[in-house]
Amino acid sequence: MNWVRQIALPGLVLSISACASNPIVTKETRLSKNAEQVIGEFGYWKRDCSSRHFDIFIEQYPKSGDLRFEVGSLIIPEDPIVGASGKCVGQPVQSKRVIYIPFDDFTGTDFVSYVVKSSVFLGAKSYNVSIDIN
Repeated sequence: MNWVRQIALPGLVLSISACASNPIVTKETRLSKNAEQVIGEFGYWKRDCSSRHFDIFIEQYPKSGDLRFEVGSLIIPEDPIVGASGKCVGQPVQSKRVIYIPFDDFTGTDFVSYVVKSSVFLGAKSYNVSIDIN
């Protein structure tokens, strides 16, 4: 069964469905100098298995590195964190990746905080990532 929320307006009822993949999230990571790391990957889809728009907002940028965002692809899981896969299980959905890149020759600890937001019904989720570079 898909997650469905109904909104009642005078004379009008709207049904909105939404599903979210199990995110790939790194909360702590160790990197070698000058290496880069995917610290998060997210995908959302509609009932018809097409990609659903979502945004990633950076709350705290890293002090000793940079971030890059890439479009990728995830396979829709059987048991998503929100909703149900239904007929979409196993199909690809567009994803967004958050990639951390340390500044040249930096060693030490860096920190990133970001929020993933899809819709008012799915809400927003914050992620905090600590990165040790040696």
